[in-house]
Amino acid sequence: MVSLPQCTVPEEGIVHTECHTEAYTNERSCGSGTLYITESHVRWINSEGNGFKLDYPSISIHAISRDTTTFPHECLYMILDVKLDADGDPADEGDESDSDSGGTEVRFVPAEKQNLDAMYQAMCACQELHPDLTRTTLIMISMVKSVC
Repeated sequence: MVSLPQCTVPEEGIVHTECHTEAYTNERSCGSGTLYITESHVRWINSEGNGFKLDYPSISIHAISRDTTTFPHECLYMILDVKLDADGDPADEGDESDSDSGGTEVRFVPAEKQNLDAMYQAMCACQELHPDLTRTTLIMISMVKSVC
């Protein structure tokens, strides 16, 4: 089990709420709780009020995973561009304890797997509110170069 800090339930901008959702970080179970997909972030909170918050700019990829050969449950799958430590906090850049580079895999497994599509659609809608400015800038520079 992962140790998690206290979290509060979001009060505004909630687009989707999914109760009885198990959260995993890098395949370690955080337990069961409630997933809140809001316009500003994704938040998961267990019954003790502990959890974590993911800001959209830190979410590199989100998808529905139905491949149970790599993970035993269908889930809402995310890759974060930050590494999280055992407490769900961003890991120190200088921490050499984990030799592989990259971010953190996060999986949300709802008790009602038919809700995965609604969870994914909410993620897509909210992620669009937070465009990747670096990627957008590079595309615009590329377009300008091709016109000139």
